[in-house]
Amino acid sequence: MPIKLFNSDFSLHESELKLEFTMHKFTKALAAIGLAAVMSQSAMAENLKLGFLVKQPEEPWFQTEWKFADKAGKDLGFDVIKIAVPDGEKTLNAIDSLAASGAKGFVICTPDPKLGSAIVAKARGL
Repeated sequence: MPIKLFNSDFSLHESELKLEFTMHKFTKALAAIGLAAVMSQSAMAENLKLGFLVKQPEEPWFQTEWKFADKAGKDLGFDVIKIAVPDGEKTLNAIDSLAASGAKGFVICTPDPKLGSAIVAKARGL
């Protein structure tokens, strides 16, 4: 059911509003992480690198997350390293690759929640 906004003819469906609200919250959280990381790295000439690992990069939801992450990175001066991680082995290898490339952190949507402790252990190494 469309929702009228500000007594105008412009209307959005409830699902569109929820997506916009969720993406706004996500962008603010990523911006805060990026800002904190950039501030701690302000003396360095090279941009800070943050990984963004998703389990299904072909899905529109994850494409939208990557889009907003790129925008936050551009606005705040950090590079987003986007990596598809469809399985556990690729997930753990991707985190190792991020560490080797000098990334200082990452956002992840893991393909397997059972990887939680292994992901946390590798994150501590960044």
